[in-house]
Amino acid sequence: MLKTSNLNLNKPEGTDTVNIDDLNQNADIIDSKFAGSAGHKHTGAAGDGAPIPIAGIDAAAKTTAGGAQANRLAVTNSSGRVGDAEKVGGQTLAQVRSGVTKSDVGLGNVINYGVATQLEAEAGLSSTKYMTPQRTRQAIDTFAPVKSVAGKTGDVSLTKNDVGLPNVDNVKQATKVEHDQLNQTVATHLAEDASLTKKGHVQLNNTVTSTSTAQAATANAVKQAYDKAVASENSANGKAPLKHTH
Repeated sequence: MLKTSNLNLNKPEGTDTVNIDDLNQNADIIDSKFAGSAGHKHTGAAGDGAPIPIAGIDAAAKTTAGGAQANRLAVTNSSGRVGDAEKVGGQTLAQVRSGVTKSDVGLGNVINYGVATQLEAEAGLSSTKYMTPQRTRQAIDTFAPVKSVAGKTGDVSLTKNDVGLPNVDNVKQATKVEHDQLNQTVATHLAEDASLTKKGHVQLNNTVTSTSTAQAATANAVKQAYDKAVASENSANGKAPLKHTH
């Protein structure tokens, strides 16, 4: 347990058990220090050095020697002499009497909210209450537990069927660079025409008279050419045509 430097009062630390005897001892020490000061009086004159008993501070602070209302507060300075406090917290006493605001004590941005109750913390609806660590933990304990996932409980392992995606393959989406490269490849392939020396795209030709070397004959054109060739051969050999009428 610590002790004060002037009156040797007991100062329990955070880990100490508070004992009523320690408090009573402090009270006895303070009472004994003021036992002999009852006879001292203050004239009200600034800086006269006379000690002021506790019971007489209010009266001494309110009046001057002539009995008129004072505009200054009588206080004891570090030398034990009574002086006058012209300002408190950077304000004149007139300003202090008119009311100190939260900005005057460096709390201008702090909203005057109370602390949420456990029910308010668990409800999570109030926007005008502060949350302590205890209230935050209570709210988390209320909302955190998951009863079930996709109808499963316990140590759950989900599949794509559980989330409504049975037909979706687990493939990586192409990047924009890959997508652009594929588009370029397809465009290049579509522009490749076939020739006598390379493979590529060809246009069909349904005639039997074309001499193109970049187009492909249809099955119908080939059949017509075949029939004409057979008819010519039969005619040359004196045979009847494949198709004739009577």
